[in-house]
Amino acid sequence: QVDAKNGHFDTKSQVLDLTNQILLQTTTGSQAQLTQARVDLTTGIISSDQPVTGKFTNGTLNSQNLRITE
Repeated sequence: QVDAKNGHFDTKSQVLDLTNQILLQTTTGSQAQLTQARVDLTTGIISSDQPVTGKFTNGTLNSQNLRITE
C-alpha cells in the first residue's frame, strides 16, 4: 500500500511522482517513510533519491535513497 499527500500521474509514461508524507506499507507490517518517490507502473519499480526511514519486524533502516523492484 502506498499513501501520499501529493502526487502527479503521467498517463503517457505510466509514472506516478509522489511528494509529501509518503508511507509504503507491506502486508507483513513493514513500512517506509519518504518525502519523495517515483512509481513506474510499467516496470513495477519504486525509487527515491531522498532519505528514507524504514521499520521492519527485525529492526529499522535509515537510508539516503531507495529502490524497490518486483
